[in-house]
Amino acid sequence: MAFDLENPVGTGTDTELLAFWRAHLAMLPLHGQRRVVRGREVELPSAKETLEIIRDIETRINSAAAVAGGAVNYAVRYRAL
Repeated sequence: MAFDLENPVGTGTDTELLAFWRAHLAMLPLHGQRRVVRGREVELPSAKETLEIIRDIETRINSAAAVAGGAVNYAVRYRAL
């Protein structure tokens, strides 16, 4: 199922969530942590918090791949903050 940006809770697979969080990390330098969403100002996770979330999702994907006999695999790049 494609990731639903209007209602992101519980709609994405781990791979889709990983892409979502990587996109958030890429947009942080351009837009910062504070944004206005539907008239409310929200503060999004920092780069450090986002990297922790990304690593957790990658760990979950790798664990699932190990159980599935390595059927799912992808390259992981870590960048220092």
